[in-house]
Amino acid sequence: MQSKYKGLLLVIVLGTLPTPGMPAPSRIPCDGNPPPLPSFTPLPLKTPAPDPLGMLRQGPVAYIPNAGDNTVSIINLSASIPSIAPVTLNVGAAPQGIAVEPNGKYIYISNHAGDTVSVIEAPAHTVVATLPVGDGPASMVLHVASGRLYVANQADKTISVIDTATRALIDTLTLSDAPDRLLAHPDTGHLYVLSQVTGTLTIIDPQTRVARTVSVRDSTNLVAHDMAMDSAGAVIYITLHDISKDTTRATLFSTASTTVFFPAISLPGPPKGLAIHPAQSRLYVVTDIYANSFCPITGHASVHVIDVASRKLERTLPIPQGVDGISIDNRGWLYAANKKKGNQLEILDSAYERVGQSITAGAEPGMLGQVVGPELGGILSISSEGDLVFSGTVIGETIERTVTVTNRGVLAFTVQQPNIVTDPPGTDL
Repeated sequence: MQSKYKGLLLVIVLGTLPTPGMPAPSRIPCDGNPPPLPSFTPLPLKTPAPDPLGMLRQGPVAYIPNAGDNTVSIINLSASIPSIAPVTLNVGAAPQGIAVEPNGKYIYISNHAGDTVSVIEAPAHTVVATLPVGDGPASMVLHVASGRLYVANQADKTISVIDTATRALIDTLTLSDAPDRLLAHPDTGHLYVLSQVTGTLTIIDPQTRVARTVSVRDSTNLVAHDMAMDSAGAVIYITLHDISKDTTRATLFSTASTTVFFPAISLPGPPKGLAIHPAQSRLYVVTDIYANSFCPITGHASVHVIDVASRKLERTLPIPQGVDGISIDNRGWLYAANKKKGNQLEILDSAYERVGQSITAGAEPGMLGQVVGPELGGILSISSEGDLVFSGTVIGETIERTVTVTNRGVLAFTVQQPNIVTDPPGTDL
């Protein structure tokens, strides 16, 4: 369970691996004034153009677990943001974690107080199954290659392993510490389990069940916060709170060498979210500053955009205070859940412009996992028997051809009157 501390300083990694002897960049000073909130203008989202090759599209769609009212807010992001009214779907008690299949057809929600996982089917957005797991499920990760869903059960210190094809519980892994965050290596399938209180990272081979535990802190005053893995699975970024100094440090973990590094770069304010761009070398850190000895000003929240290749802070984006959790989609759009200010969903596009007005979700929205699914598509495969070229056909003569249309996506479609095109245009049929 994530702990909250006031007046902390975030220390984060700006790079893939630290270079010996490289001086750490200086921390960002508090200037005594919160950055002004810009005047936001609603920006309509562009609806995807129809694909002439036969791709049916819908979405993308955001799924926001609301722990306070046992619901999931489903937000269609293909329309203009200000006019969106989220669809509310009832799930289990205190939903927290989320995992979305790559094709977007099934969405998994961990119900922390219900000890279950709800399975949502898109695009109908109905709960099609409720799966029992361990005590206090929270973070989840889906390993695509094996088709396994891993669920971290905080209360009984276990990980439930679910076969997504059969929706059966096929294994339960027992740990010595409570699992608070989960990641899975895309190639090896190794699990990385973060324990916040003990500051340990457990690496598990799910095939052999062999586990290795390493410490990601170099002081007992540190409490782990969150972690994110780059797209190649080479580096894991872990943020840590230093309670004694009101600071937060970071650990950099190499999955290849299983080596832990402790660089020293800082940002003002306690961390409230961590995400890494799926395609670019950018790290996103949310901080929420309260009045404290380091920065005695009115509180404000920020999203810090960091280029990990150059180890430089690109820009700091002001957002409303109260954000707790961040997610990023494949387009580079950022999503932040604001529990303290009206249970709002804040959205920033890839140009870091706030998209429309804040969207009201359910009570206590959360961002424990990737909350935005891909565009849903129905891929039409068209094959035929024989040649469909009708040049040279004698007028009045009938030639039969068979055309097979196959839907290989997740959206339903109806074949209506075909559109017959002649070449050259205007030729009699």
